[in-house]
Amino acid sequence: MKLKDNYGNVYDVSIDHNLKLELLLKKEGEKIILFYNSRIYVIEKVLETTAFEEHSKEEIISPITGKINKLNVKEGDFVNKDDVLLTIESMKMEMIITSPQNAMVEKVHCKEGEVVGQGKLLLKLKFLV
Repeated sequence: MKLKDNYGNVYDVSIDHNLKLELLLKKEGEKIILFYNSRIYVIEKVLETTAFEEHSKEEIISPITGKINKLNVKEGDFVNKDDVLLTIESMKMEMIITSPQNAMVEKVHCKEGEVVGQGKLLLKLKFLV
């Protein structure tokens, strides 16, 4: 089952029915309000098709909310498959975004130091044939 929290994070969730947890659940329409470990979580069911699948592979979309730590490309640059395009930092964890194939950077939609949300368009590539 896929679940989405109130920060936009999507989770694959499986439930161990033998696990015993103390938590408070409240259903409000299609949302579930969860109080656990002194935190409040809002959980919504997510459809199988996510926003990431709606974009072409030439569009580099932010997989997480975080700060653009390092932007390694500019418009007009040529990159090879697996070249590091940029890094995003979130909660002291760094995510490296690489090129899916040989391409030219057509448009840069972010800048170093910018905080971006999950699903934001970061780069537009033009794949080389």
